[in-house]
Amino acid sequence: MPDPVPVQPELSGDAGPSADVARLRRRLAREHRIRLEAEEIAEKTITRLYDADQLKNVFLATISHELRTPLTSIVGFTSLLLEAADQIDDEQRHDMLQRIDRNAHVLISLIEDLLQFSTLEQQNGALDPEAISLRPLALAVVGQLGPTLDQQTIDVAIPDGIVVLADEQGLVRVLTNLLTNASRYAPAGTVVTLGARLDEGRCVLTVDDEGPGVPEDERALVFERFFRGRGDWVTKTHGTGIGLAVVQRLVDAMGGEIEVADAPGGGARFTVTLPAAPPSSSA
Repeated sequence: MPDPVPVQPELSGDAGPSADVARLRRRLAREHRIRLEAEEIAEKTITRLYDADQLKNVFLATISHELRTPLTSIVGFTSLLLEAADQIDDEQRHDMLQRIDRNAHVLISLIEDLLQFSTLEQQNGALDPEAISLRPLALAVVGQLGPTLDQQTIDVAIPDGIVVLADEQGLVRVLTNLLTNASRYAPAGTVVTLGARLDEGRCVLTVDDEGPGVPEDERALVFERFFRGRGDWVTKTHGTGIGLAVVQRLVDAMGGEIEVADAPGGGARFTVTLPAAPPSSSA
């Protein structure tokens, strides 16, 4: 009989215990990498939730204070008018009613900012623009703000004929918040200037005040929600830090840009750039 032919074992690149060890090492390395990635995701999630919780606490504390301040004034002057009406002369009564009216407008503005901010946080996409004649709208906003802007003069330096593409209510809120912010930090008796010009198909809107200005290292932060600056002058004024955040979100939604710099005569200049309407458009 012929001798049997020996059968050789089938080879597959790696063989024996060394192949098992190599596969085990690769699997352990992969599992270690996955575990590290999972830990990183978990850590970021915890940090985000903690930051959100801290932000909520700041929000509640800020809003509680800002609501309480004008409400206390309104209740106090109203009680005084009711309880001591026969001891108050006409001039004092008029002054108290003006204070009540001013604080009521502060409350209304705060509530509108909160509602607008909440809407913008939940809303995705741009606002629907329309052609708006800028000067009449600006004059109407200044007229409505009269009770709260009695410490400064508002100079509306906007020429006739400028038509901007914007959401009307959004633009009203932008002007309201920028003028309110300027008057809040500008000294009594100074001028807040609201100007506008056309530049290559864009409308450049500016609000200048004669206040302390915005430090350069805070200019990237002033549009963040609840940020109010670190200067001594900030602690002497009321505010939630929501108004400018609302402005930026509205400007973004209308396809525009906003920035802050030094005003030519000192103070702060806020510049909003929005699309201008084509020459054939009419507001």
